[in-house]
Amino acid sequence: VEGAFHLSCDDPAVYHAITSSTKKIWEAKFAEAQQIVAEYEKESLCAALAKSESLLWIYSMEHTNTAFETAMSCYMKLEEITIDMNEACKPPSVLSSIGSFFGSTKKISAEEQASMTNNYIETLVALADISGGIAMLLLRSQQRMKAAYRLRKAWKFYQEAYELVMQHEEWNQVIPKDDVKAGEDSESINAVWDNLIKPSPTDESLSGKDLRIRNIVGRLIFGRGLFCYTISMLPKSLQWLVELIGFSSDRKQGLHDVLSATRINPSPRSDWARAALGTIRYFFFDETEQAMSLVEEMLKETENSPMLCMIIAGMYRVEGKIEESSAKYREAYEYAAQVPSYQLTAHYELGHNYFLVGEWEKAAPLIKEYLENSKSPNFKAFGGYKLGVCYWVLEGKDALEKIRPLFNKVINEWKRPRMSYDAYAARHCQKFLDNSAFSELHILFVEIGNFEDAKLFDRGEEKLKQVEHLLASKPHRANEKGLYLYWKGHLLQKTEEHVDALKTFNELVQLYDEIEEDKWIVAYAELESVEIFIKLENFEKAQMVLDQLKKRSGYDFEKHVSMRIKKLQSKISRHSKQ
Repeated sequence: VEGAFHLSCDDPAVYHAITSSTKKIWEAKFAEAQQIVAEYEKESLCAALAKSESLLWIYSMEHTNTAFETAMSCYMKLEEITIDMNEACKPPSVLSSIGSFFGSTKKISAEEQASMTNNYIETLVALADISGGIAMLLLRSQQRMKAAYRLRKAWKFYQEAYELVMQHEEWNQVIPKDDVKAGEDSESINAVWDNLIKPSPTDESLSGKDLRIRNIVGRLIFGRGLFCYTISMLPKSLQWLVELIGFSSDRKQGLHDVLSATRINPSPRSDWARAALGTIRYFFFDETEQAMSLVEEMLKETENSPMLCMIIAGMYRVEGKIEESSAKYREAYEYAAQVPSYQLTAHYELGHNYFLVGEWEKAAPLIKEYLENSKSPNFKAFGGYKLGVCYWVLEGKDALEKIRPLFNKVINEWKRPRMSYDAYAARHCQKFLDNSAFSELHILFVEIGNFEDAKLFDRGEEKLKQVEHLLASKPHRANEKGLYLYWKGHLLQKTEEHVDALKTFNELVQLYDEIEEDKWIVAYAELESVEIFIKLENFEKAQMVLDQLKKRSGYDFEKHVSMRIKKLQSKISRHSKQ
């Protein structure tokens, strides 16, 4: 095929270059990542894909039109050539002969048949990766229908390639066959984490042929596994996507495939698989200590990765280790020197840490820096709302001239209709504009939520007492009483005072029909009640409350609640079986 790449590439230098390029992506050194594979990208399909992936990462961090067009153009050109190659190397259905109906017949030997099959698998995996990359670009630019079409194509390519590899006597041997399972009912948690925290050793004696097999099969197993698990976890609001793709998910198989991909080494996906499965087990299985050990180990293996610093900084924040979190965000800023857009994100996250602990004067300039300079739509609406809160706390009515245009931007420019936090921020910004002020209760509720998220429970309790005093001093709406009950119950749940937390949440649920604005607090109260019942091993009540929650709709953060419902349903099912 004219303009095609070499398939059957058995030059070890190509695959070593791809491995080195992948490490540079972890370090957010994208120019170096591209330079490493530049020597091979015009000849090797695998190397050209590695370049495309670096362009995808650039767009994900910069979010500029130029970066989008560059990455999309690269993928589209690559796809055009790969489709022709895929057709050219498609093997006959049986080992016989092929040829023109009118011309002479060309005999295909067993060796040629095997070569065609190998090349065909390589092009299938490449086409799947290309469609997956294009889907990610489209999703990030909010083109969801086009992205769904691309995901469907990616899945079909992965499936066809997987079926061929399963029948391939040689390539099938690369996939681990032992009994280590990564499913939700796994009893081999230690074995799973042993595989993740300590990477599989690399056999330095592998030939170019062996390296090629690991490159292709590793990408296939990771792509298929992550696809399976991600689709299985979609909330109800996105089930249309599953139906459009024509996909029946298998969560356990997805987890197992991602675990297998961690052990196909060297492969450009082995470290991504470790990070992906570690993240899944952190968020959905609550295996916090092991997940943090994994990220710390991966930080040792890479040179100053800002992405890994950002990941562990987020974990530290969730655990209430705000100082450690802030230190890692500062490191991420330092290490991302070649990607100013990522530095802005690191500073924004650092600003959020200051926001959580009430250091408004430190939070404000970092959030403002992000809002003024970042090209990404992420965090803009909620960040604008947070900056307005900072201004109000610091300056009061003197800040009105700064807050009004800022909040108008939140409502008219930055709010994305499908984003829960954006809608929540815009609602409160509009309320501020209507009243030219935040109420004393509103600021107290912001502080309480922040302190409880930062696990500064004593400070949160002090603010709750102030709210209690204000509510007792004069009549207030059910909405304000409901917010008080939620944050009180949330604090009791966090400090493991389970009985009192359940009583408080139940009192809140009784107010559901009277609450006008913040109905999300009832959904969150029920989520946390389910978590308590699971801890108390009362799975029948946990299921009853969860079933009640599933019937609710039309509140802020509904998509986030859907994900947590999935997680809790899995927990209940897992514990019930045990």
